Amino acid sequence: MKKPEKKQIRPSLVSGLFYPDRKEELTLQLDQSLLHFKENSSDLILTPHGSYSTNGACMAAAFSACRKKDVQTVLLLGPVHREKNNAFLYLPEKEYFETPLGYAHVNTELRNKLNDSSSLFVIDNSPHMEEHCLEVQLPYVRHLFPDAEILPILMGKLNRKQIRKAAEEMKAALSDQKESILTVLSVNLSDFLPLDESEKMASHLIELMQFPLEHSLLEEEKKGNLSTCGTTVLTLASELFPEAGKAHLLYHEHTRVSEHGMDKGVYYGGFCWKRG
Repeated sequence: MKKPEKKQIRPSLVSGLFYPDRKEELTLQLDQSLLHFKENSSDLILTPHGSYSTNGACMAAAFSACRKKDVQTVLLLGPVHREKNNAFLYLPEKEYFETPLGYAHVNTELRNKLNDSSSLFVIDNSPHMEEHCLEVQLPYVRHLFPDAEILPILMGKLNRKQIRKAAEEMKAALSDQKESILTVLSVNLSDFLPLDESEKMASHLIELMQFPLEHSLLEEEKKGNLSTCGTTVLTLASELFPEAGKAHLLYHEHTRVSEHGMDKGVYYGGFCWKRG
């Protein structure tokens, strides 16, 4: 691929921090992590967003579950962390996302189709330039599906009605290519909490992860039964793939940090859905 113009590129934000910034080192790490998990052809996976040193096994488990699939476009859905109170789905203006394994090209046709479909979708670079949750998925995408295009979407604070509307527009826009699309949900199972509370929140979320959702995750969050990073993402996925059924937990792990005499941490998981 000819190197794109700088103005078209979304540069790496956490390369060298969350994952190696050298191609050879990164490739070796990805290959070694994938060796431990069974290959499959799922077209819907969930993988966390964090450092490869803390949740790389979860990511490897999830991506192994889809590596046999013929993929032309990877739909990446994640929560925006900084503009999270705005009710938008953010599409990137940049046409390429930089990785140590080369540039991931945005499917601009699908991006523009979604942007034209509803005011819920906006093309805005700012959230993407400051957000890591989709970037950390890209080395696996480039490694396993080097010819695939990407469609990165960051979700703000949408309600159920808005999420249903967005799902309708996405189904219509993606219908012609749905067999060749891999969907990657970037979700952490809990926020950074006291470890026993973090584990409780993660376990409860895992119990609820069956599509279509029987309980509103947004309501569970309001009640204090969930504290996670990605309830809107999972709610949208349930609307997009109501036939997907129960999520299969492939691997889980957590961080542990002692803070003022209390153990705190985040729980992560790698999942796949066997649709149909």
